[in-house]
Amino acid sequence: MRKSERFHGWVDDGAERTCDHPDCTESAGFRAPRRDRRPGWHWFCLDHIRAWNANWDYTADMGADAADRLRMAAPMWERETWPMGNLPSGCAVMKI
Repeated sequence: MRKSERFHGWVDDGAERTCDHPDCTESAGFRAPRRDRRPGWHWFCLDHIRAWNANWDYTADMGADAADRLRMAAPMWERETWPMGNLPSGCAVMKI
């Protein structure tokens, strides 16, 4: 298979699957998590996995407050931050 024919996320485990999208009979080699958090995967063809990924919203099942907390924590990797040049109180500095 040429590099231009490979796709990130393609699962080649030897299983024959068809796309889970209604009325699609294409081969399914891309998996997507279920929205309802049940175990297992949806299996889609390339066109339908692209559509799935374009419409994916991790916060769809969360309340507004929980989604806002997640969005505010994500840019800082859930770690405390402070302005550059100012050390937080109680922080020791090694002087050379």
